[in-house]
Amino acid sequence: MKRFNIVVPKKYTSNGEEKTQWNTVGTLVHFPATQQKEEGYIMELFMFPSTTLKVFEQKPRDDARPAQRTAPAKTPVSTEAVDPDTIEYPEEEINLEDIPF
Repeated sequence: MKRFNIVVPKKYTSNGEEKTQWNTVGTLVHFPATQQKEEGYIMELFMFPSTTLKVFEQKPRDDARPAQRTAPAKTPVSTEAVDPDTIEYPEEEINLEDIPF
């Protein structure tokens, strides 16, 4: 098992000289492969103290599965004004006992 620090740089000036401070924001733990499981990583970020992020190698997908989900096509919306008296509603009887309030 290897542990790595996750850091972010913070630039500052001291005595007229620009310096960089490396702030640790989390850790990354590497687990080597064993006979029971593949190698893996766990990322722990201090800003999410109760969350452990699992990191997996990105592998090519089968042709049977789509590589990426796509949003459905949007139906165009008409901007024309509609006269409420011309809207056709389905004929349905309303039973007042079905209304819960």
